Amino acid sequence: MRSHLSLMEKKGLLLREPGKVRRLRLNARHQRGIKKRGPQGIPLIGHIPAGVPFAALQELGEKLSIAPSLFSGDEIFALKVEGQSMRDAGILDGDIAILNRQEEVSEGQIAAVIIGNDATLKRFYRKGDAIVLRAANPDFADMVIGPEDDRQVSIAGRLVGVLRTHGAIRT
Repeated sequence: MRSHLSLMEKKGLLLREPGKVRRLRLNARHQRGIKKRGPQGIPLIGHIPAGVPFAALQELGEKLSIAPSLFSGDEIFALKVEGQSMRDAGILDGDIAILNRQEEVSEGQIAAVIIGNDATLKRFYRKGDAIVLRAANPDFADMVIGPEDDRQVSIAGRLVGVLRTHGAIRT
């Protein structure tokens, strides 16, 4: 136990008051982070297709009663998945995709990708100057967005978890 506390102190998570026994406190910088990511819930901001891209709905205000701290990332949000293109990655129609808001992802990571005014959930790859969005279902072809395509492509977030609701959440 003492070694764990020492490690936490070295990492800056805990502060000890010198000369006082059993006087530990959480570093204020980390306390703010816990409050920020505490049990207030995860915002469910709309739908995202796992198939042919279409306009993602913005339904701000609804929250899932799940602590964001269960997932890695600082800006956690959720989107309801529609379609079957990601089924072989274990993401099914009706699931809730939990994402961390970020603009960059590594090769092959699953991301919410905005293409022009549309959105989709796919594996993200770069091939030369082109972007390849790959489904996890052989029934769906790769989407290739080349430099000649005038649509703006951006990453809305990286997938950090999936919730299977079995129809418990209707949006």
